This record gives sequence, C-alpha cells and structure tokens, in this order.
Amino acid sequence: MTEKHPSRPKRPLSNLRILVFDGAREASELLRLMLKDSGASVVVARSVNAALDMYRRHPPHVLVADITLGYSNGYCLIEAVREHNITYRGFTPPDRDNSFRLRGG
Repeated sequence: MTEKHPSRPKRPLSNLRILVFDGAREASELLRLMLKDSGASVVVARSVNAALDMYRRHPPHVLVADITLGYSNGYCLIEAVREHNITYRGFTPPDRDNSFRLRGG
C-alpha cells in the first residue's frame, strides 16, 4: 500500500523579494541559499546604510534583520525603514507588543 502525501509547492516563496540584513557572512549566506532554494529573490546587506539603500531601490516583500549587531542593529534599520515609509510610501505602524523584544527575541 502506497501512502499518498498532499503535493506541496516545490518553491513556496516564488515571487517574493527578501532583504536579509546580517553582519555575519556565513549566517547571511546560509539564509540566502535556503530562501533562494525555496524560490525567493534574495539580497543581502551587511550595514544599515546598504540595507536602506537596497530597500529604497527595490522595496522587499520581507525584511529579515539581525537585531544583535554591535556597530548597528536591526532596530536602527527598522526605524529608518519606518521613517522612509512615512515619507514616501504611507504609514507603517510601530510594533505595539514589546514583550517579545524585551525578552531578547
């Protein structure tokens, strides 16, 4: 008896643009490869300025940001993106649930 599994899309992230912001080359490259293998179009930035520039030129559908960088962090990037969105694209509401952030997540 052969068990049948429901078919899953082979590339579930097709048509998504994802911007990865991470200073760790190995981590960002692994994430880039995994997302690309799932069909996403992925760009990687290693600084807030580079990430913001990429964001402005080709706004992604998803932004993945490391929040624990020493010299700058994901919070700086998110703040800059929100300011950009207010000025150029409308309003991006701030996250009201700080409990996750305060736990270090």
